[in-house]
Amino acid sequence: GRSLLKDVPSNTTIVGRKEIEKSNPRTIDQALSNAGGDIDADSPDSSQTRTRQITLRGTGDQARTLVLLDGVPVHDLLTGAVNWALVNVDSVDRFEVIRGPTSNLYGSGGMGGVINVITRVPRAPRETSAAVSYGSLNSKAADFYYGGKSEQFSYVVAGRAYHTDGYVTERTPESYNVKRARDAQNVFTKLTFRPGGDSALTVAVAHGHDNFFRGRKYVDLDSRSTLGYASYAKNSGNIDFRARLDMLYDFFAAEQDLAPTYILNSVDDSSMKTMGGGMQMDAQTSRWGKISLGVDGRLSTLDDNTRYVTVARTVKATGRQLSWSPFFRNEIKMIDEKLVASWGGRFDFFRISDGSLRDTNTSPSATRYPIQNLWTFSPSAGFVWHLNERASLRTAGGRAFRFPTFSPLYKQATIPGGVRIDPNPDLKPEKLWSCEAGADWKPMAALQSKLTLYYTWGTDFQSIRVVTPLTRQYSNVTSVQTHGAEAELRWKLASAWSSALAYTYERARVMDDVAPENIGHDYRVTPRNKIAWGVDYENPKLFSATSRLRYKDRMFADIETRVLQRAYWTMDAGVSRKIGRVEARLGVENLFNNAYDIFDLTLSTPMMAPGRIVTGSLRLFF
Repeated sequence: GRSLLKDVPSNTTIVGRKEIEKSNPRTIDQALSNAGGDIDADSPDSSQTRTRQITLRGTGDQARTLVLLDGVPVHDLLTGAVNWALVNVDSVDRFEVIRGPTSNLYGSGGMGGVINVITRVPRAPRETSAAVSYGSLNSKAADFYYGGKSEQFSYVVAGRAYHTDGYVTERTPESYNVKRARDAQNVFTKLTFRPGGDSALTVAVAHGHDNFFRGRKYVDLDSRSTLGYASYAKNSGNIDFRARLDMLYDFFAAEQDLAPTYILNSVDDSSMKTMGGGMQMDAQTSRWGKISLGVDGRLSTLDDNTRYVTVARTVKATGRQLSWSPFFRNEIKMIDEKLVASWGGRFDFFRISDGSLRDTNTSPSATRYPIQNLWTFSPSAGFVWHLNERASLRTAGGRAFRFPTFSPLYKQATIPGGVRIDPNPDLKPEKLWSCEAGADWKPMAALQSKLTLYYTWGTDFQSIRVVTPLTRQYSNVTSVQTHGAEAELRWKLASAWSSALAYTYERARVMDDVAPENIGHDYRVTPRNKIAWGVDYENPKLFSATSRLRYKDRMFADIETRVLQRAYWTMDAGVSRKIGRVEARLGVENLFNNAYDIFDLTLSTPMMAPGRIVTGSLRLFF
């Protein structure tokens, strides 16, 4: 249900259009990584690396932080990854970031939190812009945005084309290493019709294509995603009603090579289709209370085919998942609306069917897996106490889960060294319980502060266990305990100057694992300390400038703590000037040219960041 931001008990942030534009990001994931110190981007230069993940609260995997586009899940069902090329930054109005367990409203994947990318709604009869940019590594892009509105209609058409030559990321390159180039294109269209009576019908389509080269000649990956949705919303006095139908199609074509000659070994084609929908009603039951009731449903299918070039072998995996999920939420205000209490829950029912795996190297016929029926319940509760107009205390707790994706359930893979990773159709959902307590304080109009403490206990986390020296299998074998603190300070220094400082402490430890020697280790991709500090200057008569200083503590890519990424500092800066209908921008990423470590989990060692990147752009408004 919808609540005022001040009445939400979880640590929540709204990143508006103006703040997004300040850092002139190339992609949505880059815009999110610029937005706060606790939003964890494990790939600092997202245009050059394969691992493009945005995670919250030490969950260590994109599949455990839910990403929505206008309320529609955009994770692929193979691994839980997100195609960040689906829409361009010009299409985005704001980000809504809710930290902590959110499965009570959004279902599977809401373990670390949820990031809802809200697209723009035109506010003028015509809003049109076009931009071109060029920068380091022969990186070039063209963007356009066209929108407008009338009394009953509004429309948006936006798109982007991007290319970069990339660079060789290995610190000691071999003869087979090549540049990690990237090509990406997207287009987004949205049409809204308002017939009157506070009702609206919206139809939108987004398509993104991301083709990148992963550092060797035969490891290219071609990713295509298409999302379409139709939604209806109506306000009738004390009742809001919303309904939605959506469809997501993901396609991947991935090449794999073979050591030591690194010739082409296999080509993998994965096709996933998801159809979904839902309804929700928010009713104001009294002056002090309201209730939300809703239901979601989704149907997903997998068709995965791997063809080997070096041997006569094919591997085919199929699967089907059906879910339906009723949910509810209550909110009540007491003691002259100073105390706000909320509670709710969601039932998720899953049916897994049509699972099969056929490997011509081991059997002429397919192995067919039995039908499974699973369910889980995700409760939540929270309180907000408004001490006065400037200060409030809040606390929240709940349960979240993540249902296994298709890859660990059905897909077989071979990794370097000839080690085979087998699927496990008996995987259980990952689960966690989490609680938090926080305070918001605004001692003066120009100063805002926020502090949140949290604790999380996760069980049945998926990991890969050793079966034989050449065989591995996915299993629910790891428990993780996380505690941390999130602090944020924002202040207006003067009429043209503003600043923001964020600090996050996070300790995620392995508490139980199939390998006893891993117990007590730091959980993967979870730095203990993160700092983000930004200073902005805005003077329309002169120019605008922005700077972002970020620190990320060391972290490990694996729970065995074998692959270490060292701690690093980095600084980005930019300046822009608008004269009439033309805006010019100059941006510098990694100002101090620090070749710090970044992860690609297909490698046994960290890669090297590209160093300083300079980008210039021109935008025309008409």
